[in-house]
Amino acid sequence: MSSSTSIRGAAGRRVGILLLGLALACVGALSFAGSQAKAVPFSMDFDSGQVNLGFAFKGAEILPAPTTLGSTPLPDLWEARATQSTPGTGTAPNSLGSFKPVGCLSQVTFSAESGTAVPNDGQSGRPLVVNPDYPCGPNPTAATVSGDLNPANGEILIDDTEFQFPIMVVPNPLDGSPVPITLAAGDDLVGTADEEGNLNLEGPVEVRVLTGLASNPLGTYCQLPLPNRNADGTGSGPLKLTSSYSLPVAVGFNGTPFTTLAGPGAVTGTWNVTQDSVAIGGADCATVNSVSKGLGGIWLGAGIDEPAPFPTCQDLDKVGTFPNCSDAVAALGGVTVTGPSKVKRGKVASYKVKVTNTGTADATGVRLAISGRGVSLNTSVGSITAGGSRTVTVKAKFKTAGKVKATFKATSSNAGTKSATKTITVTK
Repeated sequence: MSSSTSIRGAAGRRVGILLLGLALACVGALSFAGSQAKAVPFSMDFDSGQVNLGFAFKGAEILPAPTTLGSTPLPDLWEARATQSTPGTGTAPNSLGSFKPVGCLSQVTFSAESGTAVPNDGQSGRPLVVNPDYPCGPNPTAATVSGDLNPANGEILIDDTEFQFPIMVVPNPLDGSPVPITLAAGDDLVGTADEEGNLNLEGPVEVRVLTGLASNPLGTYCQLPLPNRNADGTGSGPLKLTSSYSLPVAVGFNGTPFTTLAGPGAVTGTWNVTQDSVAIGGADCATVNSVSKGLGGIWLGAGIDEPAPFPTCQDLDKVGTFPNCSDAVAALGGVTVTGPSKVKRGKVASYKVKVTNTGTADATGVRLAISGRGVSLNTSVGSITAGGSRTVTVKAKFKTAGKVKATFKATSSNAGTKSATKTITVTK
């Protein structure tokens, strides 16, 4: 897949990819250190995406978006939605002069009285004319997110009107029929990008299920806010999108650091159990609410087709099963002694000593010492692999007759100590 990149000037004009490349080169593509840098406008495309939601949707593809819903071409509504103040509620735009219609809506009229789109009868309202920036055509297949980057500190600001997603489709879990949805931002998104390519965004992101697409193209929908979920299962408030690993794995996807803000790279977010959606424009949300409950996650890729697989703990130089990884730790777990319980004074006696490492890392620098009345010995055992053991044979002389309580003590550089005792009768 390819990603398009552009910069919007103050007057809304578009400068090509070369300018953004030069701007990022000046600060070191995704290296945002500098004392004199000014905010750099940017635009990025998310051209692939998947979503998980409760029991209903598992890895459902949402991007690239379809251009038709069945046999009907989907209207290009993203600019109309972004510039109308409150779609579908009967509230007119802030000003009709600022309303930027899309060419695909040129056959309907926006009625200032009702705040809705009606068939163009030429009698009332303002006819929607073709917008040269967004000519009449199929539903865009990618999402466009534009904002400003401060190269001095890596801070990012994305205006809610510049968080623009096409009409996407998920299957109705009840009958498999296509359900049109889109994503929107309830307010501005803020975030950071660093020189390692880590992109983090935060803001009130919501799913809009377009229940009234056929009758009211400007918006009759069920508004479903996505409350954030942290790695430990807690969380609320604005959704967080990150290029880092998303947890928990059950509903999350693996993010990918960005090469540049244009990609390749991917962000992912996970949310807690959703509440009932809000009905906008008279939408009937009973069915939506019955299937939308549960934890969820979203993955959005720029120039990447599929989420990368999650790493193993071993990939991270840790142990366990991802995501429950932990640092490897060596631990001597036991010492077992096999050998005679009766020996003659001054004679050599052989003992087999087994030292076990019950830890998850190799035990290093292991030594074995034997001590007791009339006996002393210290020898190297070497390293013991994680979860393994090593048996050494030691030869000891007991110089004093009588009963001797001998201690066989194993020590190590990184795994602690462990010992065992054996009572030995030493005869004359």
